[in-house]
Amino acid sequence: MANEDLVSWNAILSGYSQEGNHGLEAIFVFIEMVGEGMGLDHVSFNSAVSACGHEMNLELVKQIHGLTIKSGYGSHVSVCNVRCHPLFNEMRLDGVYPNDVTFVGLIHAISIRKLVLEGEMIHGPIFCFFINLYFIKA
Repeated sequence: MANEDLVSWNAILSGYSQEGNHGLEAIFVFIEMVGEGMGLDHVSFNSAVSACGHEMNLELVKQIHGLTIKSGYGSHVSVCNVRCHPLFNEMRLDGVYPNDVTFVGLIHAISIRKLVLEGEMIHGPIFCFFINLYFIKA
């Protein structure tokens, strides 16, 4: 690449991560950016976490989360929102069922990233959760 600046790298990273079937390529670009000592920003972290979500690589999401915090982007709204979806899946795999606050964050994260398929996937669990919470009393 002739002009190797953060914007160029982020464009490549974001392009790969937005296309669901190129998550692995996005992860490799992110790893190369880290190896090159590139100063990462919230766009870099959003794209990397999104790519990990496409690849279902929750271990790498945890590692990127640590790097995000070290880099000062741990509380950036867009970074927090993109991490929500992989963490939701991990909670369910661990047998931890989310509460209404979890669902609000998840819906927000899915809606701002226009993730229609993911929205369809969580519709059932959210519907069942609220039916049980408000209409089925033990």
